[in-house]
Amino acid sequence: MSARPRGRPKGSKDGPRPIDAPPRGRPKKKHAEEEHDADTEDNNTSDTEPPPTRSMDAEDEFDASNDAFDAFTAGFTESDWLGVDQASAVDKQPLSSQESRGPSLEQLREAKKRAQSAPFFTQGRTLSLNSTDSDSEDDGGSEDEDGTPASTQERKASEKDASKAWFDKPKYMPSWLYDYFRDTIQPIITRRDGRRRRPPASFTSTMSHSPASLWIHPIDPVFPLSHRRFRPTVLYRPRVFLWLPHFFVAKLCCPACGKQLEKNGARPPRRIADLNDTFYIVSWAYYCRKGCKLYFHGWSRRLLNSLPPFLRLAFPAILSRKSGLSQTVVSILRIGNQHKMGPSGVRALLCENHTLRFSTIQAQYLEAAFQLVRRHADEQSPGNQASITDYFTEKIPGFGDFGDSTGFSGFVPSERYLATMLNRAIEADEADADQHTSCLEPDQLAVDDSHKINKHIAKVDGVPVNALWTCMTSRYIRAQALTLTKSHEERYGPLKAIAQSVKKYGFRDPLVVFSDDPVKDKPLLLAAFPSLAEGLTPVAAAHGFCPLEIPDSISIQFLGTSALIDAALSPLTAVLDADPDAHLSISIDAEWNMSRKIGVHKFDHLPGSLLRLLISNRVFKIGNSVSADCTRLKKQFPQLKDQSSFNTIDLKQYSIERGVIGRKDPGSLDVLAEKVLNVYLSKDDSLRKNEEWEIIPLRSHLLDYAALDVYASQRIFAEVTKLAPLDWVRHDSPAGSRVALLVHEGGETAAYGKISDVQPTSLSGIRVKTQTNSRVVIEIDRVLIPTAAAILHLPLENGTTRRQATKSGAYTLQQLQTAASGSVFQIVSPVSLLSFDRAGVNSSEHCPPGLDGAADSDSESDDDCVLDPERSDPGSADHEQLQENLQMLEAHNQRTETTGNRKQAFLCALRDHLMRWDPTVRARVDEVCRRVYGITFDQMLARNPDYIKKRTPRHVPSPNILVPMIQHIYNVFGNALDADTQPLFSPAARQKANAVLELAREGYLSDLPGVVLYERIGVDKHGLDLFKCLRGTNNVEGGPHGDIYRKFGALHAGARLTVNSLTDHRTAYNLQAFAKHVFGANWDYHHSLSLINRVSFLLNYLSDIVDGASSYSHWINGDLYARTDEKFGVVPIPESLRVRLAMEPYSETAAARFKLNKNDDWLRRKQGLALPAVPPTTPEARKYFFTGIKHHAYAGKASALGKGKIDLIKFAQEWNRTADGKDRFFITAELLAAYAKTWQKNSNIRASQELIADKISLVNKTREIFLAPDLPFPSFIAGDTATSIPPSKGVVEDFEGIPTLSVDISMSTPLLEPPTSSPAQKTNPVTEEIYLPSADSVGDSGPPVSHSLDPAEHSIIEAHIPVVDVPAEPSGCVLPIQSEPRRREVPIEKRKRQNIRSCRRCRKDSCPGGSDIYNCKAPCTVACRQCGQLSGCRGVDKGRRCTFLG
Repeated sequence: MSARPRGRPKGSKDGPRPIDAPPRGRPKKKHAEEEHDADTEDNNTSDTEPPPTRSMDAEDEFDASNDAFDAFTAGFTESDWLGVDQASAVDKQPLSSQESRGPSLEQLREAKKRAQSAPFFTQGRTLSLNSTDSDSEDDGGSEDEDGTPASTQERKASEKDASKAWFDKPKYMPSWLYDYFRDTIQPIITRRDGRRRRPPASFTSTMSHSPASLWIHPIDPVFPLSHRRFRPTVLYRPRVFLWLPHFFVAKLCCPACGKQLEKNGARPPRRIADLNDTFYIVSWAYYCRKGCKLYFHGWSRRLLNSLPPFLRLAFPAILSRKSGLSQTVVSILRIGNQHKMGPSGVRALLCENHTLRFSTIQAQYLEAAFQLVRRHADEQSPGNQASITDYFTEKIPGFGDFGDSTGFSGFVPSERYLATMLNRAIEADEADADQHTSCLEPDQLAVDDSHKINKHIAKVDGVPVNALWTCMTSRYIRAQALTLTKSHEERYGPLKAIAQSVKKYGFRDPLVVFSDDPVKDKPLLLAAFPSLAEGLTPVAAAHGFCPLEIPDSISIQFLGTSALIDAALSPLTAVLDADPDAHLSISIDAEWNMSRKIGVHKFDHLPGSLLRLLISNRVFKIGNSVSADCTRLKKQFPQLKDQSSFNTIDLKQYSIERGVIGRKDPGSLDVLAEKVLNVYLSKDDSLRKNEEWEIIPLRSHLLDYAALDVYASQRIFAEVTKLAPLDWVRHDSPAGSRVALLVHEGGETAAYGKISDVQPTSLSGIRVKTQTNSRVVIEIDRVLIPTAAAILHLPLENGTTRRQATKSGAYTLQQLQTAASGSVFQIVSPVSLLSFDRAGVNSSEHCPPGLDGAADSDSESDDDCVLDPERSDPGSADHEQLQENLQMLEAHNQRTETTGNRKQAFLCALRDHLMRWDPTVRARVDEVCRRVYGITFDQMLARNPDYIKKRTPRHVPSPNILVPMIQHIYNVFGNALDADTQPLFSPAARQKANAVLELAREGYLSDLPGVVLYERIGVDKHGLDLFKCLRGTNNVEGGPHGDIYRKFGALHAGARLTVNSLTDHRTAYNLQAFAKHVFGANWDYHHSLSLINRVSFLLNYLSDIVDGASSYSHWINGDLYARTDEKFGVVPIPESLRVRLAMEPYSETAAARFKLNKNDDWLRRKQGLALPAVPPTTPEARKYFFTGIKHHAYAGKASALGKGKIDLIKFAQEWNRTADGKDRFFITAELLAAYAKTWQKNSNIRASQELIADKISLVNKTREIFLAPDLPFPSFIAGDTATSIPPSKGVVEDFEGIPTLSVDISMSTPLLEPPTSSPAQKTNPVTEEIYLPSADSVGDSGPPVSHSLDPAEHSIIEAHIPVVDVPAEPSGCVLPIQSEPRRREVPIEKRKRQNIRSCRRCRKDSCPGGSDIYNCKAPCTVACRQCGQLSGCRGVDKGRRCTFLG
């Protein structure tokens, strides 16, 4: 039986482990490609299974820089790493063999590289044959997360090999740095006290001048340079951060299972980029042997989060997969990004600081050498000058360049890596930012879309992708979303989330919502906040209209089965069977779910009686948009697929034919009810767009809504039938009939007149009698729109130039009237542009309230269109019931396309009539203006409107007052001509102005009682209150949207960086608004919400023993509330939109099927899609865009249907069904339209070139002729390699007064004394005894420690105290030797103050000879009184002591 082996078995627990022993736990990985990505999982946590193989994408670029310390090292051969001397031994082939084949291409490139000098200011190779991007970072030869080299090899050295550190030397690391970790850092982290690890000496230092620290700082360059130790590698040394958390906790527990972790060997240093330099983090690895068997690095995110917060906050960096950035750099990145300095600007700042630090150390190094050389040169005899080589035993080594891979190895992270780390840092704090935003009260909201910002940010391959939608309270940004479409579906989600947060956090619903398009946004806002419509009476009711109600004699029945439908409709069909000539008219209406998938009730087939009513030609179906409802039923039920028509009567068209409404007037059912029945019909969007229409039994409120629509249709049809149809103007209409001339068919009235008594064959060269009988001559006697075109009157060839005509080429009515020299003139008009004027020209009944009802400013019909006060004024009714709780911008801010020189006067008049100043405040402001500035309130308003607006609140009155005022201003300014005879309003401006008037009539412009619209923000120096206006969407457009555009306009960031930048911007904006709103001050503090929340909580928790909680009394600590579910930035695609565009939802199965890079994977997760929705970015996608339109004939289909645009919805559906995740991703119709617009622009350029193809071909031929290819090319054009040519004249002869060219040594002589031996004598190593207590012997005394100054041995500069540079124990720190005897200190009161001593030889105060006569450059004329020497003695020039004779 064999003897039991001594010692612990392999793999047992603790015990002395060799430094090079393999780590416990999981086996080492074999390839660098098997690295576990710390971005998606724990930074340095892995289980026993090897991670999947992955390729390095764009975001890993800088992480791979630990593999290649800089782009400078890319492409270096083995000789580059070995050095020139060692490289000579690499090639072992015989010389004859090399001579026979000649130098290889690699040898020629290497020779060129070595013959070329590299500039000091670049880290990359210059003018290389294989030039690479200076920002590229190689992935070869780096360490993976666990410190295993990319090419794992067995160590050749034994475990006790002194030449090895605790990790293998990476290729990127220079030898001096590896030696530093081996000789200095390794003894510090591996100190032992028996079998236990001792904390580093720097952890236990108790000296006040060198307190305990986690940092190992390098020695200051002053100390080695003062001792003439010119060792550049000592000055290169970086800072080292020792992260050994097991020394600061009683028991280091596993973050996964809570069991105790055990040390598993030190990890390789992790390089971190700081503001001025780079430092390294050294830590241990830990293994959970007793629990989950997981393996953690000391800087693992999960391990850091398990540590006490005071210890965790000491960690100085944010790590990536292999490297990292310091907290300082990350803070600069985030703050700089909010102030127009993106990652590129921060990289420039880092490059400046890093190279400046290097250049400073280099200057110190060279200045020390310069001082030493000058001191030696000045002390030599003029007659016996020794050379510098006689004085120095060794040549001073060169300091190198910043990017020297074997020297300083300077490094600055790339812009792409900085952007990646910026994303990572912001996303780590994103939850806190979202929580802080969700806890802000939405007292009132303002919504606005910005399509200007997306032209500069969130672009993919140059194509705009998203529009920025922002929802603000009166002060804060409350929601932001980057939307792909203009649909309300994408905006409903964020608004609904706000409504849910309102309930979750106990806020009240917003009282008012502002929008620049309230009619369009009203359904969206009411769907999210139904309380906005509670307790309100529609505006129609406020104008005297009664609500439409179903009489009690009519019963409402719900028929839920086919049998009930047949039973109820059989009596109707029986009438048709009894009488062949009988007919029926029925009112029908259909309601659909909001998703638009199915109808009111889903039948497998239509009941027979209902089918007969739908298809019978004797049954007339009446309703509003009834044809569309029948078409929808036709698509749902196959029984109707062969039905070509349904015998319908559309109420809108029917009302137009009888003159109830105009062709372009709204014709909805509620509008017709008001005009025809003088009642208002409630059309609640929450009922109309509902998802409960298919629930059986039908809810009572939905049943009443559907029945009321059918009843209204029947009543309207009956009343409109009583009106006679309008007669249309024909070519044979009676002469003298009053007619109105329209701008275009169905458009507004341009002029009034009558049909001429005489209808000639032609008039002014224009044919009147045509085969189609479509023209008639009319006499115009009143022109409403002088700039309207008479489309048949074109200029003659010898007549007026086209510059005087309209853009269409026709004369205007004003030009024809001027040519006629009278107020009445004749024109030829198509009959389609004429309508009968039954009311007569002098009657005001035909004038719509607005611009069209005024002839000039002297018109007396202004009051004809004023609302009747008794009808429009609700009297004593609550004014809040008159208004919709949706407002829009003040009307004076409406952008109307006005022309002429009276625009300013019009806007001022509109402002003064629209907005009512607070009379009390106005009087106070007027008094200050008169007293201080000597002008009145109105004069100040004209000179400085902002001064008045900030100090005087304004009020917008109710509609019964507001509408007449606006109409009065329109009547005064509408058609008035200016000095250039141009009207104020263009036709487009007229439409917008009338739309504003309609909004005012609907109550969208008036203020609501009880809603605060002004907030006091301070007091000016004259005692006037300053106000901030909360009305409208200006706080959105001019606030965050303008701020975002100015700050991020030049960023050109993708979707991910854009969202993260918006997150930081939202936090900073809301914090500044909080400070201004609550305290009236600026936010002069940091923006870390997690840290502020934690401090606030601790101060309140410890308020009994620690003061300071009162300063956080107004702070809203989001950590004290339930976590929010709101989404910001890229919001999920709504289900309805996703189904409509045939997009597959996101799932783990889809994620496994489509492998994407990090950015695309992030985007699809945010959108909730299997593939991200982006524009065509690949050549295959662009090709599919064109071939898809061609093969699927989308353009042909659109042309056949008479449509001007391609059906992009169907194209997007086909695109998404065939997306493969490699060449094509998902897309929306808006993205296709944006890409088509970009493509169309390029196509226009190419088409323009094709139009002159012949000329371009000719130019190409003539170019060859003029180039004269047969003539010899001048040889002087192409020169040799570019060189820098210095000036040939003007060289400075006297260096005095030029600091950078000064050769004078400093007045304070440095400790760089030369040796006492003669220049010819070679110096031997000198041993000096120096003692300074080390960290291990603090408080003790002992004999001096001898250090050799021989460079071959440990020099004195390699022994350091812990704060400067911790040594391999037990050496102390070296300081300069004080060789002079100690002098008694003179008390301050006995010290004599002397003036600056001037030189006794040249009598100049600035001469360095004042402190040392040897430094004076003037010749000596007074010899020493004792020795008689003129040089070599300090007694010259009447000196006190002779140094020649002693």
